[in-house]
Amino acid sequence: MDKSRAHGNDQSSTAGASCGHVEDYEAAILAANAEYDVKKAFVQSLARDSYGFVIFRDVISEEDCRATRNEIWSYLESKVPGFRRDDPETWRVLSETNTGRYYDAYGLPPDPVIVTRQLVRNRQNCNVIRAFKNILGDGILVSQDRWCLYRATQRGGVPTRNNLHLDLHPWRYLDGNTQIEDLRYEEGHDHEFSLEIPRSRAEDGPHIQGVLNLLDNLEEDGGTQLVPGFHNAFMEWKLELGKESEWLFKPGQHSNWLHPGNGGASFKFHEQDPIQALAHRIPLKQGSLLLWDQRCVHGSRPNCSSRVRMAQFIRAFRRAPLSKDRAVARACAIFRKLKAAQLLDEVSGSGMEVFGFHDLPDAMDMMQTGLSCLD
Repeated sequence: MDKSRAHGNDQSSTAGASCGHVEDYEAAILAANAEYDVKKAFVQSLARDSYGFVIFRDVISEEDCRATRNEIWSYLESKVPGFRRDDPETWRVLSETNTGRYYDAYGLPPDPVIVTRQLVRNRQNCNVIRAFKNILGDGILVSQDRWCLYRATQRGGVPTRNNLHLDLHPWRYLDGNTQIEDLRYEEGHDHEFSLEIPRSRAEDGPHIQGVLNLLDNLEEDGGTQLVPGFHNAFMEWKLELGKESEWLFKPGQHSNWLHPGNGGASFKFHEQDPIQALAHRIPLKQGSLLLWDQRCVHGSRPNCSSRVRMAQFIRAFRRAPLSKDRAVARACAIFRKLKAAQLLDEVSGSGMEVFGFHDLPDAMDMMQTGLSCLD
C-alpha cells in the first residue's frame, strides 16, 4: 500500500476544543464549549465524534506547582554535577552527561519512575483522581512516571525533537497479545511501569494519557501536540495499514514505522507524513491537567522561547482487568519505592486506592509498621 496515505482520514477541517474550562491564551483549538458542565464535557469530549482530549484548569494549586518544580530542580542539582537552577549557562551540562540523550530528545530524566514528596501528592490528588474517574469510573490505578523539562532555547537550551506517535502497538492493541500481564515490577525493573502504556489492550479500555502542567506553557514554549479526533479514525487507519511486517523500521526509510518493543510498541509518524499538518499545539496554564484518548496521535514540539516548560506525566487505568498476581506485584513495587523514599506517611486514603494497596494483605498494618511485602 501507499504508506504516505496511512495517516487516517483527512481531518484538516477539524478544530480541537477544550471542554470545561478554557485557557486564557488559547489557540483556536481551545476556544469552544467554555460553558459545559465539567463532568458532562469530559465524557463527551472523549466520546465518538469529538476531539478526544480535554483540559481541566486549577487541578493542583500554585503552591503544589511550585513545590513540584522545586523537586525537579533539586533532582537535577543533585544528579548532574555543575547544574544550577539559577544559572541557565549551566543547563548545557545536561547534554554532556552519559544520559544527555534523554534530556536532549524529550526533556526526560533517565529514571523512568521518580518518587518524591510532591510527585506522590500529585498522583493521589483528589482533583486528579476525580478527573480520571469521570471517564474510567471507580476502581482505578495511577501511573508511576516522571517529569519533563524543556530548556529555553533562546537562552542556550537544546531543542527537543518534534514528533508525533501512538503509544500502542496497532495490531496487538486490538488482538490483546501485548504480554501486559507478564509485568511483575521486580526491583531494578522500574521500566516495567513505562511498559504499561505501549502494552495496552483495547479490551481493557478506555485508555487515557495525561500531562499535569507545572508552569504557564505558551505556544512557543514547546510541549504537547495532538491530532484532534484521530481516535475516531483509528480503526479505519489500522485497517489501511495492512501487515505488521510492512512497517518494521528500516534505516534510511522515509515513511512511518513501528518502533518495536517486548510485547508492545509505539507507532512513529515520519516528519514528511501529511498528518503533521493536522497536529495542534496545546498551550496550558499552570496547574492544568490535559487528558487525551490513547488512540489520538500525539507528541511534542520543541521549545523556541526564553521560558522553560515543566510538566509531570500522569495517567490512570482500570484496576479490574489486572490479574491478582500482577496487581499484588505492582502494589508491592510501589510500596517498596515509597518506603525507600521514606514517604509512606504521605499516602492518603485516596492513595491507598490508586496505588493499589487494597490488593495487599494487611495493607493498613504494613503502612503503620513500614514492613515490606516480603517481610
